[in-house]
Amino acid sequence: MYARFFRWASDRLSENGVLAFITNRSFIDSRTFDGFRKTIADEFSEAWIVDLGGDWKRQDDSNASGGNVFNIGTGVAVSFFVKKVCQTKIKPPCRIRYVPAGRYAMSAVEKLTWLENNRIGALAFDEIRPDAQSNWLHLTNNDFETFIPLASKQTKAAKTAAKERAIFKLHSLGVVTNRDDWVYDDSRDVLLAKVNHFVETYEQERARWEAKINRAGTSDFVSREIKWTSELEAHLARGTKLTTHSNYVRDAMYRPFCRLFTYYTEAITHRLYQQGAIFPVIGAWDNKAIVYTQPGSQKPFMTCSVSSLPDLHFVGAAAGTECLPF
Repeated sequence: MYARFFRWASDRLSENGVLAFITNRSFIDSRTFDGFRKTIADEFSEAWIVDLGGDWKRQDDSNASGGNVFNIGTGVAVSFFVKKVCQTKIKPPCRIRYVPAGRYAMSAVEKLTWLENNRIGALAFDEIRPDAQSNWLHLTNNDFETFIPLASKQTKAAKTAAKERAIFKLHSLGVVTNRDDWVYDDSRDVLLAKVNHFVETYEQERARWEAKINRAGTSDFVSREIKWTSELEAHLARGTKLTTHSNYVRDAMYRPFCRLFTYYTEAITHRLYQQGAIFPVIGAWDNKAIVYTQPGSQKPFMTCSVSSLPDLHFVGAAAGTECLPF
């Protein structure tokens, strides 16, 4: 979200001006902010960054860790982005200057004292020269970009084989139920009983909807006894009929070494993504998939192999699971 404020302010800055923000520090070294860093280098003449660290998840990194000046879990940075009118036809490279508070102070009190006792002009900034991938820190010098990727969005969307450049054409996120309590259980019978009640309640609401009894909008209309999602409300509005069938009870990998039964259908599972092509809703399964932590996640990277349906959070809560099917 904070990147939008940078964008909003930059669009309103004159040809000569300075943006000064105190924000999350993740734009400094997060992989998902490579485009942000490239834009800063393209649009500004200078960038001065004081990295105050304080990210409780990054205690192994002296730049990102240490005490937090706001007593929060998210790392903090003070940034000054400078625009100057270019006097030449070709804009010179943006000069990026960076100083981590962790070089001089580690606790929150020490960092605040350090800020109070130092003018910005007196700080020993490092001048950063970004690499080809717009990295500012942890620069690399390798030929990884020449390797064929395991998967890519371009190959996934390719219409012809000539445009495919990845080992796996198909890849997918794990399934999202948005109602785990209803559609996961370690007992097949208990799961079917829960789903049967869910379907009965839905069908009652569908009958009321079609009869136009007290009907305004689906969000205000339906009973909250069961868990509704936008997908299920859309099925209600379309008049989709649901029935319970034991064939939809399938094995699922909920978490590593935690296999549960799940009720797997397009209407009730919420979002299948491309799992329907990997582990079909109807029919036998004879497939395996490599599952791994979605790039850019704040969770530690992990990988595993599964032979049944993986959940989106197989690799951990608040982290996405991606799958490469055999």
